[in-house]
Amino acid sequence: LLCGKNLASCARRRDSCRGPRWSCATKTIKEVLQAHQFDPNCASCHKTIDPYGYAFENFDPTGAWRDVYTVPDTTPSDKEAKAPAKKRKVAKAPTIPIDASATFRNGFEYQDITGLRKYLLTDSNRDRFVRCFITKLLTCANGVEPHDPIQVEKILARSAESQYRIIDTIAAVIDSPLFREE
Repeated sequence: LLCGKNLASCARRRDSCRGPRWSCATKTIKEVLQAHQFDPNCASCHKTIDPYGYAFENFDPTGAWRDVYTVPDTTPSDKEAKAPAKKRKVAKAPTIPIDASATFRNGFEYQDITGLRKYLLTDSNRDRFVRCFITKLLTCANGVEPHDPIQVEKILARSAESQYRIIDTIAAVIDSPLFREE
């Protein structure tokens, strides 16, 4: 999704970006990630990349849909701690509603994954994604990034003629001078 973005400077700063881990103070993944935004070494990257991920918070690690986080309470009360293991009551774990909303640097806001999908399907984002796909495909095929942006745009135009179908986009790359003559 960050296709075409140079995040090399973020990788260099990553080692100095050590925000809080999951703790009592941070109950959700979003809270953990937002804590990074208070550190200037981390903020510039997290403000760019985090909005893409927040839309997926409703999916648990196995891909199942969830509306809340379950926060396990691992500290038994004094009475529970003294009771034999067989007689301890199992309390229902507290839950926290999931906030899958975000705001991008350009000001676009969404509330859930359907809002992110609409954003990604705008003409400019679709073209940026397909342009990046073309560039990466040519780079993998030729071992070097293409140096002729006009030819890349011609491939993008051919892809658009076929509604950006992947097979037609790959065929346009293969038919292009960037592939055949590099």
